[in-house]
Amino acid sequence: MTIRIHSPFQLSEPLQQQINDQAERLQRFFDRIISTEVYFQETPAGQTKLSSKEVALKVHIMRRVLYASECAKNYEDALRNVIEKMRQQLKAYENEMKIY
Repeated sequence: MTIRIHSPFQLSEPLQQQINDQAERLQRFFDRIISTEVYFQETPAGQTKLSSKEVALKVHIMRRVLYASECAKNYEDALRNVIEKMRQQLKAYENEMKIY
């Protein structure tokens, strides 16, 4: 699985390591992930009241692309929450595939 990180700023080494660890953990829930893209951006003031950091996650799997995004006060919390959302989507997709 390839992991691509898109960010308008330089990421710290611990944050990059956390991204790689969390993305690799997604492989446990669904082993057919082709690639993962992580997008970091700051939301403009006024769009959200408390949250200003946004993390979006795009996961390419067989014949489908799953997408989730999350806003939080800092990037670490947003990353943790978006990984959980993606984990739920992957479990739902896996259950859907079992039906066929």
